[in-house]
Amino acid sequence: MNLPIIVLVEPSHPGNIGATARAMKTMGHTQLRLVNPRSFPDPVANRRAAGAEDILQQARCYDTLEAALADCQIVFATSNRPRTLQWPVYSPEEAVVYCTGYPQHTIALVMGRESNGLSNTELNQCHGQITIPTHSAYRSLNLAQAVQILTYCFSQTLQTEKPLSIKTLPAHQALSDLHAHWARTLTQLPHFNMPNPQHTLNRLQCLINRAQPDQNEVNLLRGILSAVDECIGD
Repeated sequence: MNLPIIVLVEPSHPGNIGATARAMKTMGHTQLRLVNPRSFPDPVANRRAAGAEDILQQARCYDTLEAALADCQIVFATSNRPRTLQWPVYSPEEAVVYCTGYPQHTIALVMGRESNGLSNTELNQCHGQITIPTHSAYRSLNLAQAVQILTYCFSQTLQTEKPLSIKTLPAHQALSDLHAHWARTLTQLPHFNMPNPQHTLNRLQCLINRAQPDQNEVNLLRGILSAVDECIGD
């Protein structure tokens, strides 16, 4: 199993980026991606990295979360907040066991903003949600603490879990293209006129992400959509 990429969405304090790099390095993780960091590179991040400056030097920055996840095949979001839409929820240990079934796949763990985490739109780009159990009286974890727990779980089980599946999942970009194709096709149908079509599209995206279709299944769905497009065109 590949160790996951850590993706930080709009981190507001460079010190948290440095502390994240330090947490990653202690567990053998090397790939860090940043989506619209407020300040990076930054000397504060270097100081907090405390020997993990190489992680910061190799870190890649992106304008959007979708771009940061384009080549990833398994994407987990981290959140402790209840949501209206229901994503599959895993403990850190359950997420690791799940990923061992896909030993050659690219995995990403997405961490939200320090102030308010991830939006529902961002969560909808992920296949599931990891929730770290905490005491009910105080559920908030520091960003680097959460990264430390998750990287520990993945690194400690790397050599002990046996692959459970040989299914090959598509890259995130292929799923994004499928979701966009659904939206284009459905909005052309005369009966797709419910009060909130975007909510329906969001639920459909959540369903597809939860199903984890392989590349052949993605191709099948897009072929069906293309056939519908031709009928609409006629």
